[in-house]
Amino acid sequence: MTAETFTAVVRPASTWSTERKKGGDIILSTTEKASLSTCTTARAALAVLGVASKRTQAVTTNSIGKATSVLN
Repeated sequence: MTAETFTAVVRPASTWSTERKKGGDIILSTTEKASLSTCTTARAALAVLGVASKRTQAVTTNSIGKATSVLN
């Protein structure tokens, strides 16, 4: 019996997605806009956009992401 091996490609986890169904449009805050305008690399820009994406998924007492409730 012989074993076959394969090389795995491991990529870092990211919250950034270009798919509209996974978040749609994200409104950037003034701070995020300022940070984005000073980015010199794509990695830095994606980091700023990742923070904005995480902010839209925040959990509060009456909301989870973009879903809100009037019940407390």
